[in-house]
Amino acid sequence: LLLFQIAHLLMGASLAQRVERGLAERSRWMRHALLASDLERRRVAQDLHDGVIQDLASVCYAMPTLDAHFADNPATPALRQTSQRVSEILRRDVAALRSMITDIYPPDLKGPGLAESIEDLARSMGEHGVQVRVEMTPHLSLPVDSARLAYRVVREGMRNTAKHAQATAAMVEVRRVSERIIVS
Repeated sequence: LLLFQIAHLLMGASLAQRVERGLAERSRWMRHALLASDLERRRVAQDLHDGVIQDLASVCYAMPTLDAHFADNPATPALRQTSQRVSEILRRDVAALRSMITDIYPPDLKGPGLAESIEDLARSMGEHGVQVRVEMTPHLSLPVDSARLAYRVVREGMRNTAKHAQATAAMVEVRRVSERIIVS
């Protein structure tokens, strides 16, 4: 019976070590996947910024010249209206793409960066008619992964509020309770 208990104990210790190694390996793979995802998001954001957005911004700057050309010709009121509408759509789309870049690759979230980024999100919600009050634990310092997650949760919550709640006011709270980060 004593030999059985010793064998059982050794098997249990061996299994515990395997589980621990498996969890450590899983954690390494998860970190690797997050880093790869982060690098890809950064690359896509950079490509959008340096390519499509620059091109559209250039077209936006050229549109007033086209508008002026149509303004000189009284026979083209429909063209002038179309040109003005195109200018309006281009400006709106450039702003949307710039907003997307921030969504794809958020700003630096280390130290005070998280609070500033959440305040920026709250200000952008004002453009959608939703006044957002932000309350955060003062001098909240989080590991970068936790800050990214908190930022994404807040961003998604604000998007859903603007899109589905038909709200005019909202509140975001980010605080630390012991070792936990509470986002509401």
